[in-house]
Amino acid sequence: MSAVAPALTLVPVTLILVLVISAIAKLAAPASTASAVRLLRLPEWLNPTFVSKALPPGEIVLALLMLSPWLPLARVAAILALGLFLSYWVIIARAMTFTPRPSCGCFGRIGDQRVTWKTVVRNTLLVLGSLVFLWMTWVQDVTAWTLFEDVTDRELWIFGTVLYLALMLWFIIAPANYGPSVWQEIFGKGKHAHDHPQPGTVTAVEPGELDELEYVRKPIPDAFLLDTENNAVSLRELTMTGPVLLVFVNCGCASTKVSWGRLQAWDEMLPAVRVLGVQTYQLGDLGIEGVKERLYFDPRAKAWEALEIPATSSAVLLGADGLLAGGPVSGNEETEAFVQDIAEVLSQSHTDAEAEPAPVE
Repeated sequence: MSAVAPALTLVPVTLILVLVISAIAKLAAPASTASAVRLLRLPEWLNPTFVSKALPPGEIVLALLMLSPWLPLARVAAILALGLFLSYWVIIARAMTFTPRPSCGCFGRIGDQRVTWKTVVRNTLLVLGSLVFLWMTWVQDVTAWTLFEDVTDRELWIFGTVLYLALMLWFIIAPANYGPSVWQEIFGKGKHAHDHPQPGTVTAVEPGELDELEYVRKPIPDAFLLDTENNAVSLRELTMTGPVLLVFVNCGCASTKVSWGRLQAWDEMLPAVRVLGVQTYQLGDLGIEGVKERLYFDPRAKAWEALEIPATSSAVLLGADGLLAGGPVSGNEETEAFVQDIAEVLSQSHTDAEAEPAPVE
């Protein structure tokens, strides 16, 4: 076993590290875990509040069991680890069929919590790792502690461990934004939106004025939302009295609370635009005062799909002329910059209108 000990040591080290990171992240953001239980549509008997409190200590205990030098205890830990990671894999694979896909909340608020192919690959690697650990303890009769003691080539072991853990950490804590946001793609990569041509506003853009950096406007799609009294309202009906900024979310995580907490401020920054919150799950106002009357529900996420919303939280501007006027943009910081840009465009339009000379009679 000594010849392969360095390679095998990577398996329990990785699994233990993942469990510890997961537990710490969940302890720091219990609301995200509780929200994930609801959004991942787990069985009703799994109370979200209980799971958010019980799961992190359970993961820490499991990590300690995997470190046990006592073989019977290590074998029990191997079975529990396989069961836990296999459960996570099944939950994520099932969530891949949801529309829209929710945030998984596997690691609290760190990393990319969207349910994507990367999530499935990450969980598959963890399942394979737990199978190897099960084989080590039940077939080879070795524990993680035994492997640590048998390692002779320390430099090789450290080098291999760093490379392997770096790969796993990328799957766990890599942020959601792997490239420029939609807003940056429209107005130039790597620069702030203020440094580029402004988006389409509530007035139409004339043919011939567009270049590759400007925003190409599209008709508002034929989709509807439900108001607080469950009355159906089409997206176009929302804009009958003026442009509307819709802020979309699909989970009750910290990002959503930030969005809901900013709705009133964004509305005040845009006096000519109504700012509304749209949720694909009926989460309510999350205890934030003055938000309830601004919220709409997107049943079966049809508006989300039609507007091609990229993630939670995102924002899109609907023009009063039946066309999309900007976005969607993804992220609260991007939405904040988006609102500032809209405010500047509207302010400039107002200034230009006042500066126009009166017609000569």
